[in-house]
Order: sequence, then C-alpha cells, then structure tokens
Amino acid sequence: SWIDAVRSWTAQVSPLIAPDGTRDRTTEWLAFQTIVGAWPISPERMTRYLIKATREAKIHTSWLRADTEYELAIAAFVDNLYFNPDLMQEIEEYVDSLDPSFVTNCLGQRAVQLLMPGVPDIYRGCETVSLRLVDPDNRVPLDDAELQETSVRSEQTQLDPYRDLAAAKLRLTREGLLLRQRHREQLGRTSTYQPLVVRGSAEEYIVGFIRSDSIACVASRFAGSLEPEQLDDTQLSLDGQWRNVLTGQELDAGNDARLTVSEVLGNWPVALLERVKPS
Repeated sequence: SWIDAVRSWTAQVSPLIAPDGTRDRTTEWLAFQTIVGAWPISPERMTRYLIKATREAKIHTSWLRADTEYELAIAAFVDNLYFNPDLMQEIEEYVDSLDPSFVTNCLGQRAVQLLMPGVPDIYRGCETVSLRLVDPDNRVPLDDAELQETSVRSEQTQLDPYRDLAAAKLRLTREGLLLRQRHREQLGRTSTYQPLVVRGSAEEYIVGFIRSDSIACVASRFAGSLEPEQLDDTQLSLDGQWRNVLTGQELDAGNDARLTVSEVLGNWPVALLERVKPS
C-alpha cells in the first residue's frame, strides 16, 4: 500500500528538519507524492517545486520571508533521496506497479470529460500525457516536434495504450473531439444523458453513459483490483449497432440488447461508441 511504501522510504533517508527542530513529515509526504506522480523527475525540478510549494504554504518559509536555512535543508533532503540508489530503485518499481491503474485513470478521465454534459476544457499540451508541475514547469514551452511524433504514432492501426499511453491519449482526444463535431445537436442544450446499466462481477469497475441515444462512453476504474476475466461476464445494456471510434470495431448488440464489457473495450480501458444502426 501507499502508506507502507512511504514508511519504508522515510526510514531510508535522513529526516527533513523544520525550523522548530521537529521532523517535517508534511513536506516529506509531499516530496514522495511528487516523485511518484511526476516520475521521472529530476532532482533540480523536485527541489524547485518543493521550495515553491513550502513558500506558498507559509508555514516554515514564504516568498516575503524566505528561510534560507530551511530551504537548504529541503535541497539536502532531495539530494539524499536521489543519491540513494536502492531507494530510487524501490520507488521506480513502485511506480511501475501503478502503471495499469495510471493508464486506466488517465484515459478514463479524458473519455468521460469528452462526452459528459458541458464543454471539455483541454489545455494546450494536455492532448497527450503531461506530467508537468504547476511550477516551475508552467513556463516551459511545448515541444511541437514531440507532439507531432506522438500524433503520427497515434494513427497506428494496432495501438496498445499500455505500451504507448501518450499516443493513445492523443488518439482518444482527437477522436472524441471529432465525435463531438459530428454530433453537435446530440450534445447541445437539448441533449439527453442516460447512465448505462451494467450487470456482472465487474459492474462496480465500469462507468458508462449514453448521450441523446447516439453516442456512448464506457470507462473502467480501480484497475489495480480488477481481474480481466471479470469483464467477460459483465454486460452493458446497449441496443442496436455501434462503432468504437478508437479501434474501428463494429459491435452488434443483437436481440438481447446487451454487449459484454470485454468486447466493447477490446484492449483499451475505455471506449467511445457511435451508433451505426438502432435495434
């Protein structure tokens, strides 16, 4: 678990001492959250971020009354982290263990954002995966060449989101926006929203809804505890024929007006469906 991991990591580094002489466990906790969430992150970025965050917290230092000694202690704490190869290996392995959940959450949030009621607000650069911190990364210019390369990869027919999440998120963003463009009226002020009925052993892991009986969104969650075979015995109440715009797969609900989650999702944790033909 996360708490067990942090306990192990804090035992392997020299403590960060606050100006009052106590251990600053709050900032240590923030440091471990940041290193995992923004991995891989350089020690320079980590130090700048922690100093900025603690100054804005105004507990031990601030922009107007910077405590140089405390901020030097933050830099030393970060150095202790990064110059401990066993600890860094342990953190990297922990991050790797979270990868399936990260892929699921990253694509699931974007899929729901694209088709839920309202207008999706997508920041520049966030068409794909962005692990930039609010500061100091908010002033870093976008890498247009990298975005172009990612765009090319996103066009691949057999795209595996678990191997190339950046390209998968870009495809999801592009296809979702094109879907919105094709169905402006069905997503406008008079549009409707209907939750999808899910039945089966994985029903608590699946989120889905239909907009104006024309397009549908299906997303999975809690990937860390979801067994793949659970998707085979879990069904969605969908009638008629649909096309998954992410994979191009055609789906026919047949007379039962049901589709298994596994056939809807394929090798993706999400699906954007466009109705081809009603039942």
